[in-house]
Amino acid sequence: LTTDTRFTLVEASKQPGLELIATKHLYASDSIVRRSAPLQAMITSEDRDLAVAEDVASQYRLKTGDRVKLIQGLAQLELRARVDASLAPHCVQIY
Repeated sequence: LTTDTRFTLVEASKQPGLELIATKHLYASDSIVRRSAPLQAMITSEDRDLAVAEDVASQYRLKTGDRVKLIQGLAQLELRARVDASLAPHCVQIY
């Protein structure tokens, strides 16, 4: 666990029943855009959000705009939380 109080820690792989939905980013869709340096430079974790289902937001005491550190295995992302009522229970989605 992290002692960094700036972030709420969500460990997707250690939460039974927590489903991570990862959508392919627009700028990773094909080989042409993947090779475009200007497009790739636009992609940062600062621009990405983590949509969280209402039950997950309640469990972690998250509100829209909170900073979240998402960990799955060895991978980590620091994202802004966005509570999304349209997500199924126990789901988080990277946008």
